[in-house]
Amino acid sequence: MNPIGQRIKKLRETKNFTQEIMANQLKISQNSYSRIETENVKLTTERLNDIAKILDVPAEIILTNEAPNYTIHNEKVDKFYTHIEHLHEDQKEQYKSTIKLLEEQLKHYQEENKRLLAMVEKLV
Repeated sequence: MNPIGQRIKKLRETKNFTQEIMANQLKISQNSYSRIETENVKLTTERLNDIAKILDVPAEIILTNEAPNYTIHNEKVDKFYTHIEHLHEDQKEQYKSTIKLLEEQLKHYQEENKRLLAMVEKLV
């Protein structure tokens, strides 16, 4: 697997997307998508941009070895953080504690998802 295919795979896994999810979004077969990650097919600029859009990263992240900056570009999340800034300090701490707990749970679920996907791949 070449570096670009590896980066796409890593970004896909970071988002907890399966190859099937990516393939469906790209309107191609899972086998065709797999060939993108293993570099058994030429990656066009258009396809690269489509993949970057699905993964919500700039295409440059896929082309370079730079670690992506996972900033959240979600209007509801932005409003939530703006709301937090206008709270009293004790309320801010409660929200921050809740966010930290949710981030830890998300990390746990991502790891569990990877473990389960690995089990499914072994069965297939």
